Amino acid sequence: MFNPKFYLFDMLSTLNYARWAGISFVLLFIFGFYGLGYMPNRLFHYGQAQLSLDQILNHSNLLHAGISASILMNIASLFLALFVMLWLSKFSKIAGLSAALLLSTGALISLLNETNSIALLHWSEKGVLEEIKFYLHQYRKGIYIATLFWGLWLFPPAIAMMRKNSGLMIAGLLLFISGLGGLACS
Repeated sequence: MFNPKFYLFDMLSTLNYARWAGISFVLLFIFGFYGLGYMPNRLFHYGQAQLSLDQILNHSNLLHAGISASILMNIASLFLALFVMLWLSKFSKIAGLSAALLLSTGALISLLNETNSIALLHWSEKGVLEEIKFYLHQYRKGIYIATLFWGLWLFPPAIAMMRKNSGLMIAGLLLFISGLGGLACS
C-alpha cells in the first residue's frame, strides 16, 4: 500500500543526502585546489631537489597550509563517500557501496601520502637533498595512486544512473567520461 507520508520522508532524505554530498564536494574542491594544485606547483620541482629545498625553506608556511588543506580535503572526501553511499543506495546498494569504498580508498591513500609532505618539511630543515629527492618522488607517486581511485569511484554512480532511466543517461555518461579522465591522469 502506498504511504504518501513515508514517500515524502524518503524523498526528503534523498535530497538531503544529495545536498550534503554537494556541499562535501565543494569543500573537497576548494581545499583540494590549494592542497594538491597550488601548493605543490609552487614548491615542488620534481627532479630538482635543490630548487625544491630552497622553495620549501623560503615558503614553509605555504607547505604547512598545503598540508592542512590536503587533510581537510580528505576529510571532506570521506564525508562525500558517506553521503554518496547513502544517496546512491536509493538506486543501487552495490553501486553505493562500491563508490564509497573506492572514494574512501583514494582519500585514505591521499591522507597517508601527506606523510611525504611532512617528511619534506622535516628534511628541508636539515638540508638533506637525497631525502628531499626521495620524498618528492614518493609524494608524486602517492598522488598518482590516489588519482586512480578518484577516477574509479565515478564508474558505479555512472552505471547506476544510466541503468535507472533515460533521463539520467546523459548525466551517467558524463560521469563515465569524467571517470575515464581521472584514470587517464593517473
